[in-house]
Parts: sequence; structure tokens; C-alpha cells
Amino acid sequence: MPKVSVATKSQHKKVPATERGRQRQQQLLHVACEHFLKHGYAATSLDAIVTEAGGSKAAVYHHFGGKQALFAAVIEQLCAEFLAQLRAIDVSGVTLADGLRTILQELVNVVANARHVAFYRLVIAGSKRFPEAGQTWYEHGPMVWFDVFMRLFDIQERKGQIRADAPKAVVAGILFDAVLSFLTTQFVILGRPIDKRLAEPVIEALITMAQSRLAPSCC
Repeated sequence: MPKVSVATKSQHKKVPATERGRQRQQQLLHVACEHFLKHGYAATSLDAIVTEAGGSKAAVYHHFGGKQALFAAVIEQLCAEFLAQLRAIDVSGVTLADGLRTILQELVNVVANARHVAFYRLVIAGSKRFPEAGQTWYEHGPMVWFDVFMRLFDIQERKGQIRADAPKAVVAGILFDAVLSFLTTQFVILGRPIDKRLAEPVIEALITMAQSRLAPSCC
């Protein structure tokens, strides 16, 4: 998983000059999130969004610049929604195994969520029409997980629990990709009932793998 810069501010919406403008923008974004999740990119119309949110299409163009930019802002917004709990995780005072277990269990909580299943399908389908959507998802989704794994690894390295030359970035990428791939195959591709317990043995196997790849030399 190559490292990229994650934007700290939205690149897909303007900053309103007034509180009223900010509220108007957030209302449009909220309604747009629900429409895109329910109908997909192609079947969602700006007319339907402004009918529910109020205002006019001119407001959408003013705040976001058009349908594609609005879609990118929706992806960014939904990523922030899904990752709110992840950002609150404190990995400073835990062991490597416990830290990995906490992060991976939160990844399962996010991916094994009916709303996220719809979101993942939305991103995949939308990226075919609008390639920037995939990049937006990558920067505000997977790369956030990557940063959390790397923060845990850096802390553990300073504690002497990970060797300095350990392939931390490689392991972080494997951990994320393995869980995401396993769960999306089950719930998105195969359409099986969501059951978080399916991931429990996968998490434990990944923790064992990570420990073996990162552990200091014994002699």
C-alpha cells in the first residue's frame, strides 16, 4: 500500500463564508449521501437532491462545482463517518497484539456494516464513470487505516517490540487488504448475510503473521 498524502480539508467543496452557508452546504451533502447510497451515481440526479434538500441546482454548483465534485465530497463525508471510531483509538499504551486486534476488529465493524456494503458498491460502480472517486476513497479510507497501523508500529518499535528494519509498510498493507478482501468477498460479491464472527480466525491468523514478520531478532 503506497503512502500518499491525505488531505486534511475537503478538496471537493468550498468553505462557505457564513454559518447559514455552511448549514446549507451540509444539508445538501447529507441528502446527497443518502441519494447516492440508495440509487448509485448514474441514477442520482441533482434535481432530486435539491428537491429534498431545498434550494436550487445553482446552490450545488456554488458549493461543490457539479455532480462529480459532489460525489467526491459524498465519498469523503462517508469515509469520515465510517472512520470516526477508528480515529478515537489510542494505541499508545497497548501491546502489539492487542493494538492490532483493536484496529482489525474496528475494521470488521466498519466493513461488516450494511451501510458500508452499500457504500463500497457505490464506490466501485462510481469509479467506472468517475475515476477520481476511487482516488478519493483511497486517500480518505484505506490510507487512514494505513496511518493507524503505522502509528502503532512506530510506537512498538520505540518500545523495542519491532525491529528497526521490519517491513512495517508491507505488513500494514497486508493486514488491511486481507480483511477488506475477505469481508467484501463474503458480503459484497457473494451477498452472504453479514456475520462479524467470520472474521475472528482471520484476525488471529493475521496477528500471528504480523508478529512473526515484525518481531526483533532473538539472538
